[in-house]
Amino acid sequence: MTYLQLVNSVLRRLREDEVTSVSQNSYSKLIGEFVNDSKRTVEDAYDWTALRDTLTVSTDDTAFNYTLVGSGNRMKILDVANDTSNFFMQYRTSHWMNNAFLINDAPTGTPQFYSFNGVDANGDNELFALADRTLADAIAFDAAQHPEETIWYS
Repeated sequence: MTYLQLVNSVLRRLREDEVTSVSQNSYSKLIGEFVNDSKRTVEDAYDWTALRDTLTVSTDDTAFNYTLVGSGNRMKILDVANDTSNFFMQYRTSHWMNNAFLINDAPTGTPQFYSFNGVDANGDNELFALADRTLADAIAFDAAQHPEETIWYS
């Protein structure tokens, strides 16, 4: 189903006229935003096979950071592998990386560790993080009303 078909499906359910373009009027634009929000929620709910991608980066034994071109601002890491040396790299905190590369003598050689160092000019829209925190807060407030439902008994 196309984006336009999804928007028209919602409009029909609301007993509104269908449109020939999502941007045809302000109401269809609003419905389009709701469709996009729903799509994003479903995409983020699980590590869908169809949405997986493999990114490769050519490393240099003296480089401190790399840009993961194509990762976007909603990426989720499943594995980080050093394909040249054939092992999985280990995550380290920003503090650990800053200490290793900025305070001490920077290590050289085969990359073994990774962390996240922010985003480049094409990166984040902080609104996603805000929405994610807002949703987590709403869940926490609701769960607090029924604490017996969040306790697991063996």
